Amino acid sequence: MEEMIKRIEQMEAIFDHLLLTEKTDPEKFRTDPETIRMMDTLLAYYEGGVWLEDYEADEEGLIPKEIKRGVLSEDGIYNLISSID
Repeated sequence: MEEMIKRIEQMEAIFDHLLLTEKTDPEKFRTDPETIRMMDTLLAYYEGGVWLEDYEADEEGLIPKEIKRGVLSEDGIYNLISSID
């Protein structure tokens, strides 16, 4: 469980950073290597099945309520991807 919480917190930080980038400087998704790396990390999390495991654990109430978890919203990552394409 500790590993899962750490992963969610890490992905949440990446997600928050990318949401801010999308609003303030969306060109970075094409030009900035760090932003591209972060997006690749988030996509691998989302598409690789780990996001679903974390989402299901959250739905089952296994993630402490004080953990920020916007990255686990059903549409959050999808909406981010859609907005930068």
